[in-house]
Amino acid sequence: MNRLYLIALLLIFFSNFNIFSQQETDLTLSRAIDLSVANNTSYKILKESAKEAEENVNITWGMLWPALSSDASVTKMGSDPESSMRPEKQYSINIVNAQISVNPGFFYNSLQASRKAYIASVNNLRQTESAILKSTIDLYYAVVLAEENLKIKQESSKLLLENYQTVLTGYNKGIFSRLNYLTAQVEYNNSKTELINAQNDYDTAAAALNIHLGYNVDNKLNINFDPGSFDENEMNEILENEPEFINNMTAEALKNRPELIQKKSLQEANEYSTSAASSVYYWPTFFIRGNYNYSRNFYPEQESPGSTGNPAVDAILPYLQTAPDEDWQKSWSISFGVSYQWGALSPFDPSHARKRQSENRENQSALDIENFTRQIELEVKTDFIRLKSARLAILSQIDNIKTARENYSASLTQFRNGLIDNTALINANLKLLTARTLLIQSIYNYNTAKSQLNIAVGKTILKI
Repeated sequence: MNRLYLIALLLIFFSNFNIFSQQETDLTLSRAIDLSVANNTSYKILKESAKEAEENVNITWGMLWPALSSDASVTKMGSDPESSMRPEKQYSINIVNAQISVNPGFFYNSLQASRKAYIASVNNLRQTESAILKSTIDLYYAVVLAEENLKIKQESSKLLLENYQTVLTGYNKGIFSRLNYLTAQVEYNNSKTELINAQNDYDTAAAALNIHLGYNVDNKLNINFDPGSFDENEMNEILENEPEFINNMTAEALKNRPELIQKKSLQEANEYSTSAASSVYYWPTFFIRGNYNYSRNFYPEQESPGSTGNPAVDAILPYLQTAPDEDWQKSWSISFGVSYQWGALSPFDPSHARKRQSENRENQSALDIENFTRQIELEVKTDFIRLKSARLAILSQIDNIKTARENYSASLTQFRNGLIDNTALINANLKLLTARTLLIQSIYNYNTAKSQLNIAVGKTILKI
């Protein structure tokens, strides 16, 4: 019984440990970005794809490595009876067979094509990482906004409940009319529905962020967000030289944008593939072959020679018919040569079709690059305009929060002095909460605009 109790405690402990290990006690935006990249399956797949592309480069280098092999064989042979000196069986052991065949044009162009394909794969990984960063910012601030909205609805429902109870008491004493009572009741009931919707929005946003971070869907999130951490002077220097900044960022985008690098690399890879296909009939193939082996022959037994009637001939005839030595014989050989596939000159050879295919892909890549390059300047300009607008909205909302706080403080003083009713105090409090939510929304728009501008340029120019 005690053993079963101990096992149950251990199971409960480890199950709780697994849950607690996933909880983030201080989930900042930077931490969320790191987690999303580390746990994103698509990113991991593309990372493996980049490694695969790197191995293609190694495969191409392998063309320079000789084909090495060893073999052993037994050969049974037959011959005319007159050919008695030919072996009837042979053992052969090839210790080393080596061969290298290289078409210089095909090797060089294939190597360059594989390198460009690897560069394209790496930049595809960069592009995906930027997309993950953008998605993380969206999901992170969706949770922040949903949580803030939930707080507003909770506070609003609480205040409207107090208002409803006050009006109900006053209605029963004849202080408030039935219209006041019904209005307070409807407002409170509406707030309960809005609170349910706000809770649902928060749960949905939190679940989406949990999945994005690689957590369980119901993991508890502890968001660490400070809306007062905005640096008002962050962009002053940039705004003083706006035209120059946009021109510089456009130039940087043309150099660093991963999509553009990827497209250019694929275009160059297609160019090298075209040259590799034509190398079959433009270049000869050089080869080196060599082997080192042991062999042993077995000869049929020889019949004793008859007398020829000539004593001199009879004396040397046995020596002439003696079988060669049957011991193992060592031998080696090496050959240098060149071959040319003149048959590939025919237009019907598949190499010509492969060349035309590569040329078609090359033309498609050139048109794609031209179209994408035109979009870059527009993206940089548009994202910078969004950034400026979001910054102005934050500055405006910071001032608005100060005003809303003063308004609430003044309303609270008047309420305590009996100058206003609780409805006016409730409205002042809700306005303060709404101003805070709008500030968070503006900060979200600002960071999203910075992220989008970083993506448009192809590197981090503004810290998020």
